[in-house]
Amino acid sequence: MKKIFTIIALVATVLASCGKDEDNNDNGRSLAQQLQGKWMDAEHNGQPVPTNEKWVVTFTSDTTAIVSTSRADFTEESEMWDAYRTCGVSIDGDKVTLSYEPNKRLRVVFEYDVDTVTSSEFKAHSVQRIYRDNEVVASREMDARYEKVPADYRQDIIGVWEGRVTSEGSDHDDGELHRWEYREDATYGYYDLVDGQWQLHENVFNEYFVDGVLLCSRWKDTGENDVELREWWEIASIENGQMNWTALRHREDGSAYTATFSMTKIQ
Repeated sequence: MKKIFTIIALVATVLASCGKDEDNNDNGRSLAQQLQGKWMDAEHNGQPVPTNEKWVVTFTSDTTAIVSTSRADFTEESEMWDAYRTCGVSIDGDKVTLSYEPNKRLRVVFEYDVDTVTSSEFKAHSVQRIYRDNEVVASREMDARYEKVPADYRQDIIGVWEGRVTSEGSDHDDGELHRWEYREDATYGYYDLVDGQWQLHENVFNEYFVDGVLLCSRWKDTGENDVELREWWEIASIENGQMNWTALRHREDGSAYTATFSMTKIQ
């Protein structure tokens, strides 16, 4: 009887091991091949990721990827405004490491112990570190779930759009009708409706990027004490001249809510 239980235990162990191998070896494809494409983080430690903390990684080959991220907690050491940043990739078994250098003094490293990969998501234990002069100045560790990005609206957003917030809304919008002109050079114009006429709002700068469905904007208003402001949205759809945004946000008390925005393209 003891021998039978021993055999059953061994079979269970083998089956569990095979299950993970099958997840990460879909129809004989390597892990690098399964990861090809564009992904965005959806959950950290089982909790939904707020839009302003999301980042997008596009695996382009076995050794390279492109990352985009814009964080609220930027500092003088690292502004964390990285649009289409090329980074190196190394894969050893189920371990994937990404690294890039925002500047000469900083190095960002992401390490993933990949658990499962499907056509729509992958799950991994993630360790992220920022090095300054080869010394770790920031790190965080989590169980992460990434979702395959369904579309890339980088070109579709180009043009002039008119709209307003349709929910609790934007931290920087008054709920009135406004216009945005998204340009191909990664800058945009913001227009106010004043006495029935559209007027371009003067800022020190207006910049944005779209990677997949993630839209990140930053700007500085003119004035002596101008500070950099940022806002983040996920593009839910662009179709037939209509663009819809959504964003998961947190209030000051920590509670979450979903903001939405609707815009119409102006010819």
